[in-house]
Amino acid sequence: MNDFELGGYIQNKNSLFAINLFYMLFDNEIVKNGKLDRFGQPITGNIESTVHQGIELSASIKLFDALEIYSNATLSKNIINHGRYFIDSTNSLDLSENRINGFPDFLAKFIISYKKAGFICKIKW
Repeated sequence: MNDFELGGYIQNKNSLFAINLFYMLFDNEIVKNGKLDRFGQPITGNIESTVHQGIELSASIKLFDALEIYSNATLSKNIINHGRYFIDSTNSLDLSENRINGFPDFLAKFIISYKKAGFICKIKW
């Protein structure tokens, strides 16, 4: 695996904003192949080479002493660079340039946290 990342953040007393760019190259990554075994569990296998690239954004804001809001989001593209799926000993499918199963293009999280005198309440989306 080769991982190239570039990021930065701005922070003050009540807030934090961060950005991160990533570009990851994998050789022989283990991925789900889209089939299930006899017990209903995903079957995995090795793919010759894959690429994961994208941007991550994070923010945290403290509105007052007891209330904070956290959020992060990732926008990515996850593809098979080179790989084949072997149907049997003589037939195979070229999977190059296909998306990788189990890696969504967009992920996000949002949390509101209230902490006061030993009481903690978190709401997550």
